[in-house]
Amino acid sequence: MDIPLNEVDHIAKLVPFVSGRATTMEDALAVPAFKEVYDSTPHLHELIDIAARMEGTVRNAGTHAAGVVISDKPILEYLPCIVQPPARKRRPSRRSHSSRWVSSIRWAC
Repeated sequence: MDIPLNEVDHIAKLVPFVSGRATTMEDALAVPAFKEVYDSTPHLHELIDIAARMEGTVRNAGTHAAGVVISDKPILEYLPCIVQPPARKRRPSRRSHSSRWVSSIRWAC
C-alpha cells in the first residue's frame, strides 16, 4: 500500500488497550482521534478496512509451545501444514491453525 511508516505508527498508537480481552476495530473506532483519521484520510480508511477484515486471524506461523495433533490419515488431509527446510535430517511439519480452532474439532475414529 506504500503508506509511510510514520502514518501507520500514528494510527496504531491511537488504538486503545482493552484490559482482559483483545482490542477490536470497534474499540478503535470509538476513539474520536482514530475515527477522525478513518473518516478524513482515504488511504488510511482503506488500510483500516483491510485490518478489520483480518481481525481475529492468526498473525503468523511462529513456533510456540505446542500440542500434538494425532490423525488416522496423513495430517495434510485435515490441516494445511508448514514444512520449513530442515535444519536436521527429519524436522516435524507444523500446522498453521490456532490451537483453539484445532482443539475444537473432534473426529470419530
